[in-house]
Amino acid sequence: MKAEKRIYHLKRSEEEVRINDYNPLLLLLWKANIDVSFTSECSLALADYVSGYVTKAERGHMQDLWQDILDDRGIYSKLFRIGIRCLDSRPIGLYETCDILLGEPLCRKSREVSWIDVEMPHKRKRNLTKKLSEVEEIAANDPSTEDFYGEGLVTHFYPNRAQEHEEYCLYDFVAKLTYKGKDKNGERIYRPLQKERLPNFIDFDVYKENQRDSFYYAIILLFVPFRNEDELVHDGETVQEAFDRHIVDHERCVEANEKFRKLLKCREKLKDIQDARAANREEENDVEDDDPQLMGQIKDAMNDVRDMDTGSGLTLQERESMLNVDQKRIFDHVKAHLLRQIEYENKSKQEKEQSESVKPLHMFISGVGGTGKSFLIEAIKALVKSLWSTLTKQTCAVCAPTGLAAYNVGGVTAHRLFQLPIEHDGQCASYWSIPKASHKVMKTELQDLKMVIIDEVSMVSSLNLTYIHMRMNDLFESDEWFGGKNVLFVGDILQLPPVRGQPVFDKVTASTLKYRLGSMGA
Repeated sequence: MKAEKRIYHLKRSEEEVRINDYNPLLLLLWKANIDVSFTSECSLALADYVSGYVTKAERGHMQDLWQDILDDRGIYSKLFRIGIRCLDSRPIGLYETCDILLGEPLCRKSREVSWIDVEMPHKRKRNLTKKLSEVEEIAANDPSTEDFYGEGLVTHFYPNRAQEHEEYCLYDFVAKLTYKGKDKNGERIYRPLQKERLPNFIDFDVYKENQRDSFYYAIILLFVPFRNEDELVHDGETVQEAFDRHIVDHERCVEANEKFRKLLKCREKLKDIQDARAANREEENDVEDDDPQLMGQIKDAMNDVRDMDTGSGLTLQERESMLNVDQKRIFDHVKAHLLRQIEYENKSKQEKEQSESVKPLHMFISGVGGTGKSFLIEAIKALVKSLWSTLTKQTCAVCAPTGLAAYNVGGVTAHRLFQLPIEHDGQCASYWSIPKASHKVMKTELQDLKMVIIDEVSMVSSLNLTYIHMRMNDLFESDEWFGGKNVLFVGDILQLPPVRGQPVFDKVTASTLKYRLGSMGA
């Protein structure tokens, strides 16, 4: 590259005589050389270098062209031959060919970027249309005037948009429309763009206290349609309160932008952290402090439990009619037991004392692959939901030892549902008690739980099954098996065993219990 001054000088050794400039760090990370060099140039040398590089395939042909026209013909004949040859037989370089095939322009940028100043009004930069001395004189006579400011996108052009663009938010206004001039009445005319622009703006950090208000205000400004910016945040209202108010009516606008969907997830994580800190302050006398990250994980897990679906859109009656003989026999047995439970629950306290209690159903359902166990699970899940339809929380939770198995039955993993300890380095972890604030979240979300279905039970170790029993006893404050809840164990014992640990039907030894449960208070 021709330049008046070099920015850097990297002298190659004799061993590197055939090696291009390279970055040692990139070479270490990528395990390969990248033919990229940093250039800094303010003259036409950079343009000459880049254009020469992408059109280097044409140089050989141009040399042949000049040799062909250097004959005794006149100047006009030579110019004509040059024009014809350039139009008809000009070779096209690889980069130009790619741009033509992709429909990209050859002389402009592939994507137009427009800047939007999303700062709060008192921080936003504005253009002055008068000299500083005139501004000082005008401001001295009328401190409230803004006549010395020029028209801007946020302050004038967008608020005064045409009625046909009433529903456009500021982000869409910049991305989808372009200015085409003024009509007879002096109104600005905007036309849709064939290829949308990419609005660019300051990326505020929601985790920093001094940028949080700017973060929320930027979202409101970009995605809430307005005519008067002063009405976005009401008097006596904080920016965060205004955001919560707008998000209900304009959630579609915000979700239309992938970047802000991610930022809103960050906001939810921030709220989880704040809730965890608030819970810690309430439980400051407790020796156990909730980890904000743990609190967030548990809330996410409970959200997954709440969102458990019932598979396809079939009704309970349709599911029941599609059961085969064996499935129907099991389904009827479960249904009869649950109806007896409901009948007992509806009795008065005196009637319960005079009648025999209905014990929880603990049932093992087996069958080889392809016998319809997953469909039966969906039917039972729909049955439980139908019998306790008046309850607001989840009444039936489905889990499995692996993520794939849980996905196949519309559930979650057992570790996620019951917050079981995770294995490390091939060793099963010891049982641990959930801190009080996190425990309260789980207990509240699972308070209406009537049945737990554990699929692929052959892959659950006997120790993890013990952990599930203990966690359910802890959550539901019961000494009965599995917290006094109905539990269905589904799977083929002859299929895959636990990855590590003893099979589910093996007895947990006293030494294992002493070793694994000795750290419950940790």
